[in-house]
Amino acid sequence: MTDNVNHPAHYESNGPFECIELTQHYDFCLGNAIKYVWRHMSKGKPLEDLAKALWYIQQESELKRGAYIIPYDAPWWMSYKEQDELINQLASTNFADMKDFWEALAKHNLTAMRAAIQARIEKLTANYPTRVILTDEITRQTIR
Repeated sequence: MTDNVNHPAHYESNGPFECIELTQHYDFCLGNAIKYVWRHMSKGKPLEDLAKALWYIQQESELKRGAYIIPYDAPWWMSYKEQDELINQLASTNFADMKDFWEALAKHNLTAMRAAIQARIEKLTANYPTRVILTDEITRQTIR
């Protein structure tokens, strides 16, 4: 039986570890961006999830007033090195077909994270009957 409250399958069973093990170390916006990238192929709405990830990256960029981020917190039980090891696991396995995103996260580069998400959207839209228009403010989905 799936436990959609404590251990949702779209965060737990589709990766090398549970999503929250990584996202809990970042602020709200970046944690949500990671979450939506993580699950984008698991809930049936990949373009919507990636659009949400872009929205949160934009919010994070506005909050930080720049292209780089700093991990929110390294609790006493996990060092930054351990966080990097988690991210490297995702990058080395090309988790969710988002290697460039994970590598950008490891480098703390919001601009590269955004570019990785946009590239994935473009790859997915080549196979879907919709296209996504990317703007600086919001991502909009339109029907061809």
